[in-house]
Amino acid sequence: MNFIKIGGILYNINMVKDLARDHNALGRCCGNSGNIDIDYDLKDKIKDKVFIHEVIEALNFEYELNLEHNKISILAMSLHQVLVDNMTIFHNIVERGKINEELHRVQDNQSKTDDIR
Repeated sequence: MNFIKIGGILYNINMVKDLARDHNALGRCCGNSGNIDIDYDLKDKIKDKVFIHEVIEALNFEYELNLEHNKISILAMSLHQVLVDNMTIFHNIVERGKINEELHRVQDNQSKTDDIR
């Protein structure tokens, strides 16, 4: 199962068959249950947009932002476009994070070795 951490809370990400047909929604977020559901049959590009929308819904819930749904939709579409248009920058940020994690791991191991001596 996939999950994402939002505001310190783990949200399960579920691909739900026939969500749009049966519930008239491409996606849905429930802060109480910690679930983000996305219609299984959507094209990948649409799934990405819906996922970002539902993440913003979760942020709205967790931080009590009281954003209107149309504002969430605008933010989601805009953020998706920023991510798509600048993928290299965000990839580099993630990679830098991995490098920083590895450096910290090596430093921690070195500290433990120094403590033993």
